[in-house]
Amino acid sequence: MTCPKCGSHNVDGSKFCQACGATFNDWSICPLCKKIYDKESDFCPSDGSRLLSREYSVYKCTKCGREYSQDAKKCPLDGADVMSEYEILLSQKPKWSFDGTNVNDHNKNEKRHRLDPEDVVRNGFELKIGQWISRAWDLIFADIWLYIAVICLSALLSYILNLGDNIVTDIATFTLNIAFSSGMYYVALRRIKGESPSISDVVEPLRTKFLQLAIASILTGLLSSLGYTLWYITGFFPFVLISIYLGVSYMFVITLIVDTDVDALTALKTSRRVTSKRWFGILGMLLIELVILVAGALCFGIGLFVAYPLVVMTNAIAYADIFKRELFNFI
Repeated sequence: MTCPKCGSHNVDGSKFCQACGATFNDWSICPLCKKIYDKESDFCPSDGSRLLSREYSVYKCTKCGREYSQDAKKCPLDGADVMSEYEILLSQKPKWSFDGTNVNDHNKNEKRHRLDPEDVVRNGFELKIGQWISRAWDLIFADIWLYIAVICLSALLSYILNLGDNIVTDIATFTLNIAFSSGMYYVALRRIKGESPSISDVVEPLRTKFLQLAIASILTGLLSSLGYTLWYITGFFPFVLISIYLGVSYMFVITLIVDTDVDALTALKTSRRVTSKRWFGILGMLLIELVILVAGALCFGIGLFVAYPLVVMTNAIAYADIFKRELFNFI
């Protein structure tokens, strides 16, 4: 076994390093920046990633299993890559399908890591709004300049498109809104998984899932405005409750499409069924997020550069926690 601090080799099962005296069980490591911290720490102060225990931070040869220091890249015995248990775990993750099929395999009947909304509907879930917001606050600053760049670019393009008034600019504005919302969630989900998002990730959902995102956007817009339309036609105010109910019910539609291979109709159905288990709690969380956005806007609008990413990250963390995805074990 290898000491994470000095890189010296020790006898397997050792409790202390024979070279530097470090204890093998009192440290954690950041999966991104590779810095080592005391066991009492939970998150990396540099990038907000959750620190990993020794079980996932041991670096070893992917072929022979021999342990090495974290600086090693190749095994000198067989030339294979040296990776941490965490990196090996991520590399072995299957590409998700909604029914749990590992689409990387030729055998399409093999089921792994099933994403089953019926489990959530049947067993319910715990609302941890305070924890979700607190964790989101820890994570957003690792990519804050990316968020600021995306918000500024989106605002600039929206302003330019609003100068026009024809079908082309309307379609372009619609596409921009889809790219902005789905891209922000995609970036947030990558950070939650312990990955480092880049500016190119913002357009990845638009490139690969535009059709389903467009259908979902149209349907959620029509259905969520149904109550307001009926109120306008009939003058009966309680119809507004229909729009409020559906607006809350469809909060996970974008994340489901971005993170899985579901179609728009399945995403709408799944989001509604899952949120119905704790609908009033979800409504309370959205009201808290509304207060955060208003507070950000009152700070001369500058606060929105933090408030909006905080809301997006909170919703992404809520999605990951509620659906209990194995991919998000390190939240």
